Amino acid sequence: MDKHDRPYKCNDPDCAKLPGFTYSGGLLRHQREVHRMHTQGKKLMCPYSDCNRSSGKGFTRQENLKEHIRRLHRSEDIPFTLNNTTLPPLSRTSTSTLIIAGISAPATAPAAANDPRVLPPISLPMHHPSKRKRNSATSSAYVSEDETAPEVRALRDEVSYLRRELEYKGTQIDELQREMRELRRLLQHP
Repeated sequence: MDKHDRPYKCNDPDCAKLPGFTYSGGLLRHQREVHRMHTQGKKLMCPYSDCNRSSGKGFTRQENLKEHIRRLHRSEDIPFTLNNTTLPPLSRTSTSTLIIAGISAPATAPAAANDPRVLPPISLPMHHPSKRKRNSATSSAYVSEDETAPEVRALRDEVSYLRRELEYKGTQIDELQREMRELRRLLQHP
């Protein structure tokens, strides 16, 4: 068989223009995802009831469901098991310190003391960018005379400050979104 042959064809009239598939697995996946065939009545739904993917269409492939759970629900307080794979929740006890403009402050605020409805905020470890930076020996060869001016140094300092501030705000937004999801979950299941 030539590697360009596509002997596996879909029999649906809407797919008449498709060139076919090179192997039977490709045809089966097409039929399962496009025509909802070969599913044996099982649907892959998100197990979190507050998620919009917990009802309706669901997922066509198990890998897509696992990726959805990993991306959207890892901050939930409940460990989740999917086909003998346990996905633990993120730790809520880890703390991180954010440094902006030389001021160091904890990323979490104290929760209400004895109120069981108030959860402590979720803390995430600080993520540092993984870009390579030039060391001083190699960077001096690339710096021209006009780049050493005080205005340029001030602009570079401002850019680095704004980058740190942007990273801090992004972390805060992520934390608030996680807290919002947790509160919604608690409101739905008191």
